[in-house]
Amino acid sequence: MATSLSVLAFTVSLLFPSAIPGKEQSEAICFTNACYFVHLSQEKFSEASTECVNRGGNLLTIQSEEEAENVYSLLWKLTNTTPFTRPLKLWIGLQLKSCVIRNEALRGFSWITDTQHAKESHFSNWLTEPKGTCTREKCVSMKLQKDSSDNYKWTDELCSFKADGYICKFNFQGMCQRVVLAGPGYVEYDTPFSFKSSSLDLVPHGSLASVSCGHIGTHTGPWLICLQSNETNVYQWGNSRSDKKSNGPFCASEELGCKYNNGGCEHECVEYSQNKSISCRCKDGYVLASDLVSCVYPDHCQSNLCEQKCINHQYRYTCSCSSGFELATNKANCIDVNECLTGPCSQTCINTLGSFYCKCNTGFQQQERLCLDIDECLNSNCSQSCLNTNGSYSCICHSGYTLSSDNTTCLDIDECTHSPCAYYCHNTDGSYGCSCPKGMLLSSDYISCIPMQHNSADFTSGEINERVELEEATSSSPTPDQPTSKFRDATMDLKDHRETGQIMMTTPMPKETDIFSGNSSVNQVTSGHEVSQNTVLLASIIGACAVLLVMVIITGVLCHRKRNAKKNGLRSNQVQQIITAGSQIKRGIKQ
Repeated sequence: MATSLSVLAFTVSLLFPSAIPGKEQSEAICFTNACYFVHLSQEKFSEASTECVNRGGNLLTIQSEEEAENVYSLLWKLTNTTPFTRPLKLWIGLQLKSCVIRNEALRGFSWITDTQHAKESHFSNWLTEPKGTCTREKCVSMKLQKDSSDNYKWTDELCSFKADGYICKFNFQGMCQRVVLAGPGYVEYDTPFSFKSSSLDLVPHGSLASVSCGHIGTHTGPWLICLQSNETNVYQWGNSRSDKKSNGPFCASEELGCKYNNGGCEHECVEYSQNKSISCRCKDGYVLASDLVSCVYPDHCQSNLCEQKCINHQYRYTCSCSSGFELATNKANCIDVNECLTGPCSQTCINTLGSFYCKCNTGFQQQERLCLDIDECLNSNCSQSCLNTNGSYSCICHSGYTLSSDNTTCLDIDECTHSPCAYYCHNTDGSYGCSCPKGMLLSSDYISCIPMQHNSADFTSGEINERVELEEATSSSPTPDQPTSKFRDATMDLKDHRETGQIMMTTPMPKETDIFSGNSSVNQVTSGHEVSQNTVLLASIIGACAVLLVMVIITGVLCHRKRNAKKNGLRSNQVQQIITAGSQIKRGIKQ
């Protein structure tokens, strides 16, 4: 039974190997101004980001090939110290804040540090194209798979996904060289980002170092701290902030002297046989630093004339300026750089002392250095239509209206001032209508008038009144093909003309008309007339009746043919029976 369980456990371990040992693993590496830290533990993106912030940094940002190589050195160091059997996914500080954009290096993702340098970065290392989205919370992980072409490649993941670990980045003012011992022993470094190691080559400012001498590793006493020297502006080990001398070399051995690690000296080691001690000495052009083991340039900046920064060299010093300034011709003073000459802003650039800022014109919204057009039509005061333009907007009126002096309100155009009608013109809201005097009808162009035909001349006054009342009722209940109540005034004019003895037929004009080209020409109207509608309706009814009549005739003919076919069938059967009976009688007579 025990053997079976062991085999089962071994099989499960093969099928589901663990990439991360039971104990959480970490590794770090430091360069001139930054340290990189990788930690293996399953975390969501937000949890990993919080861990980095609590340690004093942020999730990793990679903005150049050089920085990518630094990160690869860290991960190579991890793979040599931590065994794993499957690919790992490690969170980096890249997150989607809007939409995926295919034609950008970062595909619409942004570094969480959100600095200007990070925004202008064009470095990327995608394994596959991110899936298009504008709503889902997506973050980026780096794949760690040794001896694979996919190693160090990026993939997008849901931010709620639990990756195998994360990479942090910590920025520092400077670094101390590792403590070199003059005899057997080891040094353990405790960094400001809560990582302890004895394998760091560069140690960040503010780190502590614990020196243990001998093969057993007995602690020597005081802690060393990485500090910046006020004398040489270099970073070196000291005992405390008040006493910045480390009193090295450490773990010196009388028996070994300078034979072990050059006595811990950076340049030369000197043995003193009288008291069996050693000391360090520097080459020409250097002086011994306050830690008594390092060699630095003499401090030529103590009496410098630099306005801003002094850079110490082996035999001299040079001056330099802060960002936004450049060195003057005297090589000591600094003058402001006018960054606006390079056109960094999309619209207006304002230079300041050591810097600049961008400003947008009215109608635009500023986003970093860009100016984006504001769509004023979303909250405009236009009474009818609004047209957004680049940096502004315009109000537009419908046909039959004109824009007032306030550029927002639309006023009705009185088309009748141009006398478009042959006789009577009735202005309406956004349009107009024409009518005719007694004895005449409005023609098909709805503008000119034609004499009534005999059918119209035979109307009695009562019939004419009924027709006028019918038009009034129609105008009060408009159909989709007829104008609205805006044309009631034109119809009401019929009553006035009827009372004065001038009976006229009026039809409202539609809103869509062409522009008058002169006093002698008038607009052509495309909408229908009530009389035309009645004619079309009557023709439709007659056509439907004709079709119905034809269908009845065809049905009758078909029924008649079917009835005749049945009769002919019966007659054929009777004749056949008679012939059969006659044949039988003949056979009987012969017999």
